[in-house]
Amino acid sequence: MLQQIVRKKRLFFIWRSFQTFGYGKISQKGLWLSTLLFIAVACHIPKADERVDLDVDALREEVVLLRLSHDLVTSDSLLVKLEQYTRTTQNRELYLHVKLDQANNAYASGNNEKLRLIIDEIAPVIESNGTVDHKIRLYMVYLYVQLAQADIPGAKEYLNQIGGLLHQANDLRLITKCYLIKMQMHDLNNIPEGLRLGYQALEYAQKSGVMYLKAGVRLSMGVVYFHMGDYESASHQFYLAREVFVQINGWMQIAQIEGSLSAVYYRIKDYERSVLYGKRALEIAERMELINHLPHFNYNLAASLLELNNYPEAKKHLKKATEYLLLYPTIREFDTQRMYVARGYAVLFLDTGRHEEAKEYLQTYKSMAYSLESLNEKVRAQELFHRYYSETGQYQKAYIEMQKGSEYKTLLSNRNRNREVEEIMVKYQVDLQDAKKDVLLQELAYSTAVSEGRKFQQLFLVGVFFFGFLLFLYILWNKRCLEGTLQLLRTTNRLIITKNKELEYVHNNLVRSNREKSALVNTIVHDLKNPLFGLTSFMAITQEQDMDEETQSLTEVARRSTDRLGALVDRLLEVRSLDNNGEQPKIQIVAVHTLGSEVISLFKNKAREKNIHLKAHFETIHVESCPEYIMRILDNLISNAIKFSNPGTTVEVTAGRKRDENWFFQIKDQGPGFSEKDQKKVFQMFSRLSARPTAGETSTGLGLYAVKMLVDRLGGTLSLESSLGEGSCFICRFPVFHQKSVSNILSHS
Repeated sequence: MLQQIVRKKRLFFIWRSFQTFGYGKISQKGLWLSTLLFIAVACHIPKADERVDLDVDALREEVVLLRLSHDLVTSDSLLVKLEQYTRTTQNRELYLHVKLDQANNAYASGNNEKLRLIIDEIAPVIESNGTVDHKIRLYMVYLYVQLAQADIPGAKEYLNQIGGLLHQANDLRLITKCYLIKMQMHDLNNIPEGLRLGYQALEYAQKSGVMYLKAGVRLSMGVVYFHMGDYESASHQFYLAREVFVQINGWMQIAQIEGSLSAVYYRIKDYERSVLYGKRALEIAERMELINHLPHFNYNLAASLLELNNYPEAKKHLKKATEYLLLYPTIREFDTQRMYVARGYAVLFLDTGRHEEAKEYLQTYKSMAYSLESLNEKVRAQELFHRYYSETGQYQKAYIEMQKGSEYKTLLSNRNRNREVEEIMVKYQVDLQDAKKDVLLQELAYSTAVSEGRKFQQLFLVGVFFFGFLLFLYILWNKRCLEGTLQLLRTTNRLIITKNKELEYVHNNLVRSNREKSALVNTIVHDLKNPLFGLTSFMAITQEQDMDEETQSLTEVARRSTDRLGALVDRLLEVRSLDNNGEQPKIQIVAVHTLGSEVISLFKNKAREKNIHLKAHFETIHVESCPEYIMRILDNLISNAIKFSNPGTTVEVTAGRKRDENWFFQIKDQGPGFSEKDQKKVFQMFSRLSARPTAGETSTGLGLYAVKMLVDRLGGTLSLESSLGEGSCFICRFPVFHQKSVSNILSHS
């Protein structure tokens, strides 16, 4: 209407101008001239699309950023404005892009009815007359819908159609998104392929210069590194992506990153930081109503809280995760979350001793792990069943579960090694492509310089020849260096083989020498034993005779020396029997509190003679171990504690069970303690220590050495906590469930 009014006013102006030139009545010639002027002026009236000043690219970019920040209302209002502009300008290509943006917004908001109406409107037009970019974007919408319905084969079909059109696309952002989708949909059992796709997506994202695309690629690459077990690289990619999404308020992506960082810190056993990031992710997801992420975030937080023994909070978040999953029972993509929640309940009930309730969730968890073909979860399921059967006394079943878990661990280890090799190959291929691109860029730059300098063409040709000659020399030199390096590696390999043979020869000689030494020591000890027995008997008879005081004193000195020598011979025999595997521990059920009380009773008189208070604190526990070995260990450690303690002090003996399925006992005294120098050699044979017995008792230097060997035989650990002048504490830790007992049970059954 406005255009018609303007044209009428200009026609009136032309009429008046002809009257001004003196034409009272417009002649036929004047009418033709006025008509021509009118057409010329009318052709210069700006059209509607020329008068509207819109930065279309900036508005479309803002639409995407608003979608990332989950502000879909503002994003839709901008799209309405763009749609009106396209109708006015009759720009069909831009109109289809705007409708596709509206479809993406409808998918993000979960408005399936609106999404269906938009697709029904534009799909026939795009299939018949749309550009390649339109078709790729349409297939992407179809792909997202198939993924939401957990139709993986359907999604892969559309992904193949996108791949067939990708070589014709010109939009770098679109190509980047395609590679990003491929990486996100790759098979988790083929991690190197995901890494290769990530490198390609990152390359196109850098070319496009769009920051949020690069951040999205880094987020997905972080997920790939996480599944590879490279948690350092994964966290680095997550932090880089978060910096960008924080700038553009991409809250949905920030929630994913916080949740991923929580999982990273859980895997490296930093549970406090895992809880911190898990709470951040859950807070954002609840505020933005990100339903798809709420079950997973609640489970991650519960898993970390279980490791920190915060069972009430862990149970609360497991319950929340279950409630969200019950709201959507038919969504297949939640199957993995259901499996994790079952595992969380199983661990919770096992930790709190509720084994019957744990069994139900364990069976659910194991069946889902096997149905999803997850090797990692199979290993974890076998470990939890092994723990369940061990705690409930079903040792045969526990052993079977342990064997299955070992088989799956072997498969997992082999798969991880293959992944590492393939990862190295992918990185090598990427580096090789980068090198080729650098060479091509150099050649292109050189060719451009030659074309611009026509006057110096011959000089540039000489330069090209010289550059090629230098490149040839460089390649030749590099080849010779590689050959030299290869020759050096071969020489080094031969030297290593020679050294290995020499070490094997030296090792055999040492073994033979050790055997000869052992035989010699055994001969000497046994040869000493009979004369020593005769000497002891003679000293006993001599002491019964009447002697003067001086002779009695000398006889007492001889008796003490004989006793010391006898103790040394007995210790040597004990150590040699352990060294030569002369005896094997006889594993059986041991009541630690009863056995410990028996040993304590043997030392009460000795402690009373030295005015030493002997205290015992024993929990009522039953374990699988060797009672003879335990008594020998306690005998040595308590004897040493009394021997090196001053009168009026206290020796404490404690036994109990830890939460990590180990039991322990410790002997603590108030003696002289051990210096740092003594602590380094305290468990060595014939070690000379600074401390001395307080009542002249004998010390062979073999007792603690024998204790260490006995503890090792039982699969335990021996440690010392001591400071000079402040007493010492020996701590022995043993497994409750002994491996040998399982073998015995199976052999008897």
